[in-house]
Amino acid sequence: MNNDHIVNVHHLNMYANELAGRMRKALNIADGMINFQECLKVVDAVEQIGQHLTLLNGQSDEFDALALREKFNIKHMSAARILQRLLKHPDMLQSQQDLADTINCSTRSIPVYMSHLRHALNLLGLNDVVHVSYRSGYYITAHNVAKIRNMVVDDGELIAKAA
Repeated sequence: MNNDHIVNVHHLNMYANELAGRMRKALNIADGMINFQECLKVVDAVEQIGQHLTLLNGQSDEFDALALREKFNIKHMSAARILQRLLKHPDMLQSQQDLADTINCSTRSIPVYMSHLRHALNLLGLNDVVHVSYRSGYYITAHNVAKIRNMVVDDGELIAKAA
């Protein structure tokens, strides 16, 4: 079975068992041989299982930056793309350099975009959603991501459709 045939939880379970068998075979301890290429293929397949779970639930975890900008009335698209990245990686500190690389700008612009983002969120009563770690970066907690997701899902427009 390959990952193109996963259409329900039963298929996903069968696929997970197949991957476990492939990993055991690749880590042939009895012969003292390890097939590193096969191990890496299995790891790649395992990392994609989360996407299959998301598709099986009929929703995607990807937020659409343009829809976020419109919903939250964010002044600049770059600020919406920063919000998109923060939502995609809850509880993970994003440095100014990480965010600058995401929107292809200078690190000196990040505080300006963060100011626009915070202002827009504050107007909707989402005060202190974006946290700052002094000289380290920014993050949004998983709890706050869930709060934003609930606002988004209620409108039904901000979650990108799963392909």
